[in-house]
This record gives sequence, structure tokens and C-alpha cells, in this order.
Amino acid sequence: MTKANAYDLLFKEINNQLESHNIIVKKGAIVDASVVDTPLKPKGKTNHKVTEDRKDTQEVSVEKEYPESVDKEASWLKKRGKYRYGYKKHYVTDEEGLVL
Repeated sequence: MTKANAYDLLFKEINNQLESHNIIVKKGAIVDASVVDTPLKPKGKTNHKVTEDRKDTQEVSVEKEYPESVDKEASWLKKRGKYRYGYKKHYVTDEEGLVL
């Protein structure tokens, strides 16, 4: 979109539509996302547990089984081409970088 210079046109059109509905946006916020790694990530091969719900619905669910030493609430994500296991953390700041 940037190479085709479509970003500015699209942004202006969105603002025109917001103004036509009396929705006025005066300022924005900057959102910074980072990753908090957890040392309790799964190692080796992951086992999967397959369960059937009922015979008449034919629904099957697949769940990953992790050892007790693994942080089960964390997840795999990709940032800057690298896979990491942990949590996403977001900061909302104003134009000067102050955390809101």
C-alpha cells in the first residue's frame, strides 16, 4: 500500500467517512508489542490427545499434551522471523512515549 501511495488516500477516505458521521478523532495512540519469554517451554516431541465428542455428531478434538513442567498458558509466536514461547505484552503510549 505504501509503494502504491494508497495509504494516504485510504486514510483520508476513512477520516472523511468518520467526519460525515460526526465521529471526530483528534489524536491517536502508539501501541508497542513485545514478548515475555518463559523458561518453561516444551522440549522434544509434542504428544497429541484425540477425543471424540459423540458418535452421532462425529466431532473430534485434538489437544496437545505437555508435561507438568511446561507453562501451559504460554504460546508459540513468531517475531522478527524467530519463534518464541511466551506471552505478548502491549504498551499504549502517547506521542511523547509516555505510557498511558
